[in-house]
Amino acid sequence: MKFLNKLRLPTFAGDPASPADGEVWYNSSLNTVRIKPANSFPMPWAAGTRFADYATGRWYPVQVGAPNTANATVGRAFTNPFVLPRVATLSGISYEVSTAWNTATGSVRVGIYNDDGGRMPTNLIADYGVITATTGIKVVTATTTLQPGMYWIVAVNQGGSGTTTGQFRSVTGVHDFVGDPSATPSTSFFNGSLNCYYSDTGFTGALPAAFGTVAGITLGPRFGIRFSA
Repeated sequence: MKFLNKLRLPTFAGDPASPADGEVWYNSSLNTVRIKPANSFPMPWAAGTRFADYATGRWYPVQVGAPNTANATVGRAFTNPFVLPRVATLSGISYEVSTAWNTATGSVRVGIYNDDGGRMPTNLIADYGVITATTGIKVVTATTTLQPGMYWIVAVNQGGSGTTTGQFRSVTGVHDFVGDPSATPSTSFFNGSLNCYYSDTGFTGALPAAFGTVAGITLGPRFGIRFSA
């Protein structure tokens, strides 16, 4: 098939203020074709993704690297992104508590947030509740249908006592969607393991409706995700 006329997309210097689901346009500031999926912020037409596609019923790591451990600071929300190329049903999130809470039994609350269109967590999609922080691999059951786009898993150490009460299993390395905002990259950016954003404010109970301001980047828990459709 050969088109006799060129297909010309509407061009904007930025994203439209309130695009409708399914609208496509060219963002001249970003030099990208953008699309507005249902229930998601505008995203590039060809968003890079670790999952070109995936099999249902299998666990996939969100971060890739050699095993490591991360301190579970009380009240700290660790968050890490993943990208979906198509509509999918998230059926599970997993993580590992490698060292038990050493002073009092605590718990870990897990949820998922939307992306703001600029690779930052924004609005809450689901709060999956808490699991007691004994040692071992933990599985959070979910039945959340997600549109194509980027999403942020959040895990919060709640309970326990002291500043640090235990450890998560982590990875040695960085996450390619977690960026260092410093004018000059920190030493840890090149020789450390900065794979999660974090926040220390507003995460003592149920997850807040908005993630809020990211405090920085740090070593955080390794997540696994699974899909049922």
